Amino acid sequence: MKEGECWYLRLSDPHRVLNEGETDRIHLVMDLKVNDWLRGIMGQPISKYQ
Repeated sequence: MKEGECWYLRLSDPHRVLNEGETDRIHLVMDLKVNDWLRGIMGQPISKYQ
């Protein structure tokens, strides 16, 4: 995962993350209901919301 990326994960599937860098990372996990608003922003660049 690169800085600023947004990923969709089905966390019921087996998964893992490996930090091979030298800095700590924090990942925010949100449990959301999918609606039209969320569908609309998932494909947009993050810079649009900054």
